[in-house]
Amino acid sequence: CDWSQTCALPICEQKSNHAVAYRSGMCVAIAALAGTPAAAHARQALLSAKRIALLNKFKFMGDTLVATPLFRQLRQYCPEAEIDIFTSSSAGAALEDYPYVSRVVAIKQAGGRRLRHTRDLVQTLREGNYDVAFLLNRSLQCAIATQFAGIPTRIGYRADCRSPFLTLPIPYAFDRNEISCHLDMLRALGLPAEDT
Repeated sequence: CDWSQTCALPICEQKSNHAVAYRSGMCVAIAALAGTPAAAHARQALLSAKRIALLNKFKFMGDTLVATPLFRQLRQYCPEAEIDIFTSSSAGAALEDYPYVSRVVAIKQAGGRRLRHTRDLVQTLREGNYDVAFLLNRSLQCAIATQFAGIPTRIGYRADCRSPFLTLPIPYAFDRNEISCHLDMLRALGLPAEDT
């Protein structure tokens, strides 16, 4: 989709009948979500947030690197907010001096101790006193952790039974570019985002 710079409503280009229908459907779904009271509330919470948590996948550096367009555009909307990213230690090292995040929180792999890992994550999130959390992963564990941590606005993908734990569940399409999927989080809030 080609998203307008002046509004969050998409203008979809036509390529093939199947692709057009699919892209149009996603564009319509995201645009419809952006017009809901839940999105308006989440947008207001984001634009007034002092502390934002970004929970990325905790395994591979590439998962964090494809999220950097979201980090950059989020910083444009929230220039004064503290934006912390929770990611793997290897990705954290790559983002050490990255200007669009305030702090990198390295998360160790859960291994066989998932319950302990979740408890530690809840505690770290609670201590961070975050106003908003973006869940860039599709982890049920992270969705539950952000709710138990008391983060009032939780934005993430509605895949894998996570919707009850999110205040703004975003549609996710497994066959779309991951960068576009991440930027759909801003679009669903009614905020324009460029796929660059």
